[in-house]
Amino acid sequence: MPASAIAALARLGFSTDDSEGNFRIGFEVKEPPDFNAVADLILQALHDAFEARAGATLLIEAPLAPRPTGKCVPVGWRASDAHGMD
Repeated sequence: MPASAIAALARLGFSTDDSEGNFRIGFEVKEPPDFNAVADLILQALHDAFEARAGATLLIEAPLAPRPTGKCVPVGWRASDAHGMD
């Protein structure tokens, strides 16, 4: 990961110690949770550190997340996107 990307994460409050394989951030989640603030942080990190822009395609891997059901299918999700999940 380029130094500029790591610096961008640091400016957002992430630890730059990747000794455990990832950059981490911790913060208090109030009751009720402010999901907009969490989403804003994620989007800011994607924009600043990973140069994601409108129209970019992101591949998200969340092996511990529940699989979509017929009742709740994420927008844009296709069964073919579930690599190794079938």
